[in-house]
Amino acid sequence: MIRLEVEQISDTQLYSYKTKIMHLSLQHLGFKQRIIMTVAVLVAVALSITNWLSYNNFKHDKIATIEQKSRLIVDSAKREIELSMQKGVDALESTKAFYQGPRSDSEYVEVAKMITKAANYASFTAGYSDGRAYGDSGGDNGVFDVSDYDPRTRDWYQQASAKKMERYSLTSTVMLQPAI
Repeated sequence: MIRLEVEQISDTQLYSYKTKIMHLSLQHLGFKQRIIMTVAVLVAVALSITNWLSYNNFKHDKIATIEQKSRLIVDSAKREIELSMQKGVDALESTKAFYQGPRSDSEYVEVAKMITKAANYASFTAGYSDGRAYGDSGGDNGVFDVSDYDPRTRDWYQQASAKKMERYSLTSTVMLQPAI
């Protein structure tokens, strides 16, 4: 009969036993095997370092590429917005005299619709200091009822009035709302 006894050993003792076993196994290796094992370890370390460096270079290149593409997208969107805004300004400049003269309600509304379409805006409203407002939508076929909608109480009208916009007199304050 064989009798086995198992005793508890500490982590320090276990590490010491593992080190002794490795040392004994290396002693049984010949000179050639030791050289081969050393070269293999060095190659593994070199590959690990090379992979790490390659990963870092790849990561930095990808980040730079993403930043560059992001800048291009933002610049392109900026140009589109500027072009859209310029179309609106051009449309307003071309109709400025029209909105300052006496016209019928339907003429004001029709020109508002043309400005909205030409400038690709979501909506267009012309507000006057007497409370009249004309636009491409809302009210009765584009004519706003002062009791329901007074442009003078709106932020856009008040901001334009406060700035005393050079392009537009206070009697024909105009607000653009781009469709972005």
